[in-house]
Amino acid sequence: MYKRQGSELYGDRRSSDADGVIRPLDGVQRVGGAMAVGDPNGDGHSDIAIGAPASLDGAPYGGGFLLVEGPILAGLMTVSTENVRLGVVSAGRMGTSLDFVDLDDVGRVELAVSSPGADGLEEDAGRVEIFDLTLGLDSDPVVTLLGESEGCLLYTSDAADEED
Repeated sequence: MYKRQGSELYGDRRSSDADGVIRPLDGVQRVGGAMAVGDPNGDGHSDIAIGAPASLDGAPYGGGFLLVEGPILAGLMTVSTENVRLGVVSAGRMGTSLDFVDLDDVGRVELAVSSPGADGLEEDAGRVEIFDLTLGLDSDPVVTLLGESEGCLLYTSDAADEED
């Protein structure tokens, strides 16, 4: 068992202690850091999107994310090839933050994925891409938001869920 203290984990971490274990594809490394839970396909089962912003598997530190489709069950869950998207921008850090959003207010959510190191309107301004996951992870984003100034590092935040 382990406990979290701030951003640090202490104690023994064994898969036998977990209710479930998510195994990415062989070769997809450095998964974790950001996670979002939603039902993008409307099947009534929660899906889990997991960021991999430090992944070296696409472009160097291009990042990426993967999707674990529900129902989420106890035991080992292996992620399939079609449920992985790797970043193509070197040092873009795709998957630094993730959030499910309902763009058109019809109750079906899309996935917002940040790449704060990617170029926006200027170098390293960042970008957020919003994907309709029903079209597949290899499809183009339905919306792309670009940071405006150099070093802006645009990213998503769950602050958008809070009402004023």
